[in-house]
Amino acid sequence: MDDSIKQVIQYILSIWPPEELQSGREIYLIGTMLVIFGTAVSLNRLSFKDRLKSFLDNRHYEEVAHRLAQDGFYSNGVDSACCHCGESSANHRPDCALSQLRRLSEKPGSIPDSELTAETAKFHKLIMKLFLFLRDFKIGFVESFGFSKAKTALGALRLFFKLNRGALAWKPGDLIEAEHSLPEYIAELASMVQRLLDFASHKVTADPRSSDVMNRPGTIRNLEISADESPSIRAPEGHQETTANQKALKDSPLCHLCQTRSREVLLLPCKHLLYCKRCISGYFVCPACNCKISAEKQAYMP
Repeated sequence: MDDSIKQVIQYILSIWPPEELQSGREIYLIGTMLVIFGTAVSLNRLSFKDRLKSFLDNRHYEEVAHRLAQDGFYSNGVDSACCHCGESSANHRPDCALSQLRRLSEKPGSIPDSELTAETAKFHKLIMKLFLFLRDFKIGFVESFGFSKAKTALGALRLFFKLNRGALAWKPGDLIEAEHSLPEYIAELASMVQRLLDFASHKVTADPRSSDVMNRPGTIRNLEISADESPSIRAPEGHQETTANQKALKDSPLCHLCQTRSREVLLLPCKHLLYCKRCISGYFVCPACNCKISAEKQAYMP
């Protein structure tokens, strides 16, 4: 197993995963971790060390604190709650994704083949849907505003699950809102999500079940996959407008960020008239071309 994936598991749990997992179990493991990062009610508490500290700060015995933290719980001062599903330790369900991660990491051989096959197929399908979602040009468009690749990856992952696994329509402003809602000190966690996506891209690309989807124009096989750059969140080269959605956005009189209010601010000297006053407020460079903004003029779309 890739060392970076081991580090992600050790970050969430205190245990070290087994040295080798079968290919199917790797997809099962990665899919489970993506669900945890994408749907956890408390991103701040995904760190085992932070959970352990929450118990020690509330004067729990160290042995009890360690056991509860390893099980995925943190102390809220009154009770212990799961960092993923939010349930108390007394009501915690065994189907919680964090419980599944512990089971996969501690006793991978205990998973029956029938369950492994079914869950692997489910997570393979989920990962493919996620990558197709991450190829949306709007994600590269948002990233061009200055957000880091890793933070964009985590924000997009959270948005994917919020949108019923990518089934609902969305606007660039939705992703910006998702990124702004992330905890302030999120760099390490976001970096781990990007590692997961990089590793997952290699796994699904190599899987023969992916061939029909991966050979379609515009999917991740058409991007170079490297350890330094996550293909899932890279914008199309040159931001060329090659899809109907992009053409519709270009022709629309609505702001390119929120797609709700009208375009009303002319940026100088680049002369881009793409944004509303509310969205562009606070920007020092044009999101479309990175030109430094020297002045803004009130304008109206014809």
